[in-house]
Amino acid sequence: MKILSCVSRGYYGTANTVEPMYIAFTEPLRALGHEVDHFDHFLARKKSGPAATAEKFLDKVKSGGPYDAILYQTYCQKAEEIGESVREAGRYAPTLAWNSDDDFAWPIQTSLMAPSFTFMFTTYRHIYEQNRERHPNLRLSQWGCFDGFGDFDRPKDLDFTFAGQVYGDRVRSCRYLAKRAGLRVYGAMSGRVKTPDFLYWPGIRKVTFRFPSIYGAAIHYDEINDIWNRSRNICSEPSRNCLSSSA
Repeated sequence: MKILSCVSRGYYGTANTVEPMYIAFTEPLRALGHEVDHFDHFLARKKSGPAATAEKFLDKVKSGGPYDAILYQTYCQKAEEIGESVREAGRYAPTLAWNSDDDFAWPIQTSLMAPSFTFMFTTYRHIYEQNRERHPNLRLSQWGCFDGFGDFDRPKDLDFTFAGQVYGDRVRSCRYLAKRAGLRVYGAMSGRVKTPDFLYWPGIRKVTFRFPSIYGAAIHYDEINDIWNRSRNICSEPSRNCLSSSA
């Protein structure tokens, strides 16, 4: 198959990083023998704006094909910015949309985009069950585990971990799991799991941010993978998806 993968390559558009979704939607497909082209609609939108990006996207679809499928990452976009261009692209190849944040994004984003795509995928069963009759093109999927960074022979000396940014509801969830299940938390704002909330009030935060040991500094992608490879159990998003690496 010939596939066009429309995902961000840089994490939130940052040039010196690699978005995990880019890896997941290109490398495994190429390893299976498919031909995969890439269009970074996030970067194009950042440089040229939504209208110019829509034109570039359609030009890629028409000139780079024919494609058997177009994979489209929908995060950080508005329905009105992609509707017409995606519907037009659907005349040339099936369009498959993916949004991993439907626990909060479905009513305000994904549901508005769904009619524009051939298929809209969600990873949340309750979203699928509640909306599949209204949106017959909605499909339920699940996270895949890309093992390109896996080291299965690494000793599992960490029992239960979370590596990532701690914000919003994750603070409460991580605190609960740290207290009840011994969760060890790494990454930006991980200090919130053990330190009082007043340290993160706007006025005080200007001071605490100078001390990574207090609020928890961001960690490199290699270090995150090292933590995951050493972990018996990984909490990818507290209270929702807990994965066992020892199973």
